[in-house]
Amino acid sequence: DAKAKQQQAQQAQQARQASIPQPMAIDSDRATTPAKRKLEDRDLSPKEEPEHQEKRARPSGVNGSHASQSVRGSQPPSSPVVQARRKRRNRAQPPVWAQDVRELNNKMPNHANFVLQKRVHSHINGKPEASNRTSRHASPESTRANPPAPPAPPVEAGPQDILGAWEPSITGVKPYEEISRRVADFLFVNIISIPDMGEIISRNIQFEIEAKLGTLIDKDTNHRVDRALDSECVLQETQRVAFRSSMTEAQHKYFNDFLNEIVKQTHPRAPNGGNRVQVHYKHRREVDRFFELPPELQARIPGCIRSRLGSRMKSVRARVTYDQKTREVLAKIIKARVADLDIHFPQCPMDCRISINLEMNWDGPVEELEQLGNHPDRQPDRNKDRLSYTHGHYQVDLTQVTHASSGPGGAQRMEKEHELEIELNPTVLVDQGRRASGGQPHRYQELVEGFVDNVRVLARKARDLQ
Repeated sequence: DAKAKQQQAQQAQQARQASIPQPMAIDSDRATTPAKRKLEDRDLSPKEEPEHQEKRARPSGVNGSHASQSVRGSQPPSSPVVQARRKRRNRAQPPVWAQDVRELNNKMPNHANFVLQKRVHSHINGKPEASNRTSRHASPESTRANPPAPPAPPVEAGPQDILGAWEPSITGVKPYEEISRRVADFLFVNIISIPDMGEIISRNIQFEIEAKLGTLIDKDTNHRVDRALDSECVLQETQRVAFRSSMTEAQHKYFNDFLNEIVKQTHPRAPNGGNRVQVHYKHRREVDRFFELPPELQARIPGCIRSRLGSRMKSVRARVTYDQKTREVLAKIIKARVADLDIHFPQCPMDCRISINLEMNWDGPVEELEQLGNHPDRQPDRNKDRLSYTHGHYQVDLTQVTHASSGPGGAQRMEKEHELEIELNPTVLVDQGRRASGGQPHRYQELVEGFVDNVRVLARKARDLQ
């Protein structure tokens, strides 16, 4: 009986030892490894193990190809798995995830330890590893590595948020704005579609597109035009309207202060300045001198300029611009008028004339022009104090012009004039116009609308002085 009891005790001890998981070879080979190993090392999948290492035991129920359906379906991953381990004792070989990669001859299963692969942490042995998992709480490291994106600008709510079912028109499309479209057609006809554009480009002749603020004068009354209108309009060309481009000194100072404030607001360091297109400011002091060309010099003018001078060919003038301080020659220009378009603003103290000109650089030396300076009818020099404000494809020039004039009895006196003009970049306009005519993607209409809107802003701003 004592011998039988001893055998039963030995069998029970063997059963208890068999139920205890035995250490894998990978653990015995790493006897010198500290007990507290990195979490990244413990979660490595077989695909990420170095080939010289042996496999560690994985939790049961992970490799679906070696567990029965009943075990996988009824046992949660976090519950004890003693029964599953007892069944594996009878297998001819350990599970795939417990075998050495060298024993498998690098033949890995298609879906080895799928769950463990998803649990891989973002850093393995100091090397970054991509991960699709996101934490509910951002760590300082992740915040530093991935700074938050700037917030998107708020989307402006449409009329539907108050009106409900609403569309811009019965066709669903907003009709175009009439004056901007008229200006766009005016520029297209007189620039984009002209027949001698090839000659103009080949000779490097530039277009000038400018909108001057001033007063439209009715030649019949010698006063500002009055058409009994309450809103802005484009006037027809009748040859009975003149344009006076000057303004008062008070208006000049007011626009100067207004534009200087815009420069401050759009500076990148200003509040909300980073969301604006910066306005760049430049102050220039120049002198314009005019020289009438004799017939022998007029013969050098190309046909695209001569055809637009018309009856003025008898008195063609070249304009030479100098730096007022250094006397450096800045430009030698012959200008030819192409077309004008008048816009009347009856609710504002100022109107607008949009002008298209061609400007040709005189290719001869400046000396051959300066020697013509003794002509008795030569136009007086113009001293220009100009402030330029460039905003994208548009430039606002605020200029004070000083020139000599003859007073009573032939006495000379100095007069001042103040001018404000908005220029549109002709290179950009030609490019967008060509795209439009060629059926390519373009922003021709938007470019012109910005030009007209700048005119509106400044013309309406003058009402603050009334």
